[in-house]
Amino acid sequence: MNKGIGFATFLLSMFFVLGLGLLLIYTFHALIASPPQDTLSFSPIVTSKPTAPTLDISSPDDNSLIFDPNILVEGRTTPNTKVLISNENSDQFIVSDKYGNFSQTLKLNLGINNLLITAFNNQGQLISDTRMVFYSKQQL
Repeated sequence: MNKGIGFATFLLSMFFVLGLGLLLIYTFHALIASPPQDTLSFSPIVTSKPTAPTLDISSPDDNSLIFDPNILVEGRTTPNTKVLISNENSDQFIVSDKYGNFSQTLKLNLGINNLLITAFNNQGQLISDTRMVFYSKQQL
């Protein structure tokens, strides 16, 4: 004697399982995947366009001849701005003061030294300037 379920019962149970699956997917999407509607969302309000930092190098002059292995790199930028001073030997990171002034001593190699001074702000904007300095041990 075969006690199987009828075709109508099978079809009805398949629709029930399909409906239950769709209900679970909808519930998951509504509760977990999308944010609750009663929470506050904050979007940044920009009141003014971000401005790129400024950069004015006062020392050293470009194409300078230097007889000291240490050189003072100094200048002015936007206040509290990150400044990166790089040459072949090192990268030095400093922050300008509340007036925008910065200075850093750098060790030079014999011969030609290419200095790259870069100021950048928190918005990722930057400005760079280069200086080529020639260091010699023998004074002319």
